[in-house]
Amino acid sequence: MISLLYLLLALILYLLSLHITRNNYHPLGVSVAIWFFGAAVSSYSPWYNHLQTEWVLMTHMVVILGGLSLYFPLLLIPGVNNKKNNVRGVVFTKLYRLVFNLTFFLALLSFLIRFKGQLFEPALFFSGASDAKSSVAGSVPFLNYFELLLPFISIAAVFELFKNKYLTKKRQCLLFTVIFFSIVIYSIIYTVSRGGLLIFILGVFYLYLAVYKVGFFKVISFGVFVLLGLSIFTFMRINSASAVVTHFGEGLGVIFSPFYTYIAMCYENLNKLVISNGDMSLFWGALKAFLWPLYKSEYNVNVMGLEYYDTSFFNARTFLYPFYQDLGVFGVVLYSFLIGIIVQALYRVSLYDQRWLLLLAFMQKALVFTFFGNYFFSETVIIFPYVFALVLLLSLRLSDEC
Repeated sequence: MISLLYLLLALILYLLSLHITRNNYHPLGVSVAIWFFGAAVSSYSPWYNHLQTEWVLMTHMVVILGGLSLYFPLLLIPGVNNKKNNVRGVVFTKLYRLVFNLTFFLALLSFLIRFKGQLFEPALFFSGASDAKSSVAGSVPFLNYFELLLPFISIAAVFELFKNKYLTKKRQCLLFTVIFFSIVIYSIIYTVSRGGLLIFILGVFYLYLAVYKVGFFKVISFGVFVLLGLSIFTFMRINSASAVVTHFGEGLGVIFSPFYTYIAMCYENLNKLVISNGDMSLFWGALKAFLWPLYKSEYNVNVMGLEYYDTSFFNARTFLYPFYQDLGVFGVVLYSFLIGIIVQALYRVSLYDQRWLLLLAFMQKALVFTFFGNYFFSETVIIFPYVFALVLLLSLRLSDEC
């Protein structure tokens, strides 16, 4: 019964966002709808296995309050996607091209140093491990920050292809090369990274929706396409005997198992945290990204006593996990609301100043995969792409033409 209520909540909040903003793909509307859909799937006890436990009342409260707090800014400061908005064009300056080119060069340099011993033996084709990603070469200190930007650089490349009215053929060739290298060669063949692939796909889809009018059913079709693609990629990366693909047994169960386990086990880890009723860590979990550079050694030995609950080898946790760990229900409401305020403010600004679409595109994985972790500011490395986006968009300028 509770699962049905979560489904209804997801549908109602999505339709309300559609009514208020006139946008099929409002960032918060879609994010919260997916959050409650994930809660519906994860709380349906007939699908549980021996690793899962019934949600306690407090877990339901945390899930509901977290989702509603993230959604509330959409109601508080709504922005209407109006065709009459006076949207000015974007000028891609020399400074923008310099930052873009230099960042890609550093990322390429990091890639060559990292994979110099595996250039002819990429993990996707030559891994003998049960999980192909486990055989990927270790990253290069410092330069790895630029390497991790490759999917985001590709989003910026697509943004320029969409918005630059004065592209030369040479620049077009460079942009398509960047996209092919970053996504096909780096994300798929060498690092076998679904995360990098998702960053690109979701970011580009958001940019596409911002430029072209797309109906509701096309959005749904795209979602189905992405899920099928992820399923195929999962089978390419993970052994067929893994618990990821055997939860529902053989046949069609093999297809649905990856989706279920990657969602439900994340909520299960949150449920374990709530049941543990441990001491609050105040700010050490939620603000780790900002505190880690100052307290690296303390985090390495976990002086703060942060608890990381896993379910077998499923170690992903929802975006609410560190918020609840730090401040309980208050932290869930506070941090979710602040994230919602920032996203909604960016959305409102982007309706008139399309440079900010780039930052929103960078955030799409964080917004869509709230059930899989805190991709907003959980680690220092996660913040770096957002800083890169700010540098890029502030190096752009608005044209005098609409």
